[in-house]
Amino acid sequence: MVKGKGNVKGKGKGKESESWYDWLFGSQGNQTGGGSCTLCGSPGTTRATCPLNPKAKNPNPEKHSSSAGKKKVAAAKVVPRNPVGSRGCVAQTTKKYQTRKSPAFPANECCGETMEGKDGLYISRETSAGYCRWFKVKN
Repeated sequence: MVKGKGNVKGKGKGKESESWYDWLFGSQGNQTGGGSCTLCGSPGTTRATCPLNPKAKNPNPEKHSSSAGKKKVAAAKVVPRNPVGSRGCVAQTTKKYQTRKSPAFPANECCGETMEGKDGLYISRETSAGYCRWFKVKN
């Protein structure tokens, strides 16, 4: 094969050639924002930076100028979990529950209860992550 010859995109057959960068990345100069904020409707933004979003880490009111007059969205109510196939606060017989020191009950199903484990009393309390686990009661 001769150097410089070959099947190169954009070369030959009367087509105007384009740089390899433009071919690979496309034209970068004409990109625009990705829609509008779902909370306030500001164009070219998302709800990740909306001041109306209570979970926004870095709210940017300058980009969300239309959020000034909008009604604030109420925070979602926390609904207690009741997953499909919930076992309830019932003693479990599987190896996982029988070999541990804490009670043989699922902590999420017995949240707020105090029970006897293999080495003392345990209480099932909710963690900061929102689920329950067994904590040993100190004497």
